[in-house]
Amino acid sequence: MKSKLRILLVFTLLFTVISSSTVFASQGQQVNGFQSREKKIQEMVNDGVTLEDANFILDLEQKLSNTDKKIVIDDNTPTLTDAQAKNKKEFQEKCMALDPVSLKKSLMSKAHLNGPKDLEELIKRDGGSKEEYKIEYSDGSWITTKSSLIKLDTPSETGVTTNGYSEYYMDGGVLSSDGNYQLSYEMVEFSGASYSKTKILSYFTATGLTRGYGSTSMQFTGKEGFQSAYGIITCGVGQTYYLPDNGTATGIWSGGRLTSTSSADAVNQVTFTASGSLSLVGTIGVNVGASWTQYARIRIFGSGIWNKYAGIYV
Repeated sequence: MKSKLRILLVFTLLFTVISSSTVFASQGQQVNGFQSREKKIQEMVNDGVTLEDANFILDLEQKLSNTDKKIVIDDNTPTLTDAQAKNKKEFQEKCMALDPVSLKKSLMSKAHLNGPKDLEELIKRDGGSKEEYKIEYSDGSWITTKSSLIKLDTPSETGVTTNGYSEYYMDGGVLSSDGNYQLSYEMVEFSGASYSKTKILSYFTATGLTRGYGSTSMQFTGKEGFQSAYGIITCGVGQTYYLPDNGTATGIWSGGRLTSTSSADAVNQVTFTASGSLSLVGTIGVNVGASWTQYARIRIFGSGIWNKYAGIYV
């Protein structure tokens, strides 16, 4: 697949359906299409968006869904300075007036254009010692990544679907004891007039850790995908799938136990699209993307090592 790749640790995103969506992939099915306004606000607030910004994003989304106007954004459309975008009151008023200059700034926010790469570099400098990282930019946008490793009493099983992939390393670790584990990874992006999230939740079992490196065996027992998009962007149906290290995407996990340095991935791959009221013309439609694909990935090795990846490409 020839795609222009941009690193993401996370986030974050845009496109063709006007209404916002939150979708959950479980057993290969999309379970929940739409949430109440209250639940959408609560989700955004839980992820760090202010209550004021969350209400604005949903108000703008509603305004776009009710307009018959096609808002053209092209190479000749100027964009706001970082200082103008960070003037929240004026920025939000202009967005609500469907000002293409302000909407273009959100589409081309620093979090969206640079966030994944900047997060990767931050985590490398820090050594990946934290469960959550956040970068805030001078234009008011921000991006976060979160992960959590939990030891379970019993294995957990879920189903799947299929499809292709690409990857960028973020960080990882080594298990210290045998058992059943739940490992989650997510990325969230806020770009002034939009919010987006991509998440993968994986389950696996480890045995033989006490015998030392190279003697362990690992096996996936399940996975789930979650994604959300509000404001001037929307997300499509996510695809969760397993990817063995031979590069062939499969359905229900049938790879057996991984040993030594063999590995396999659990992936959630999601397409984001800009509001149908926005018409992206020229290079902005190519470089920023009238639509793009984002993924969150967890890789486990038979030796007990686990890694996390994220990416975005248009």
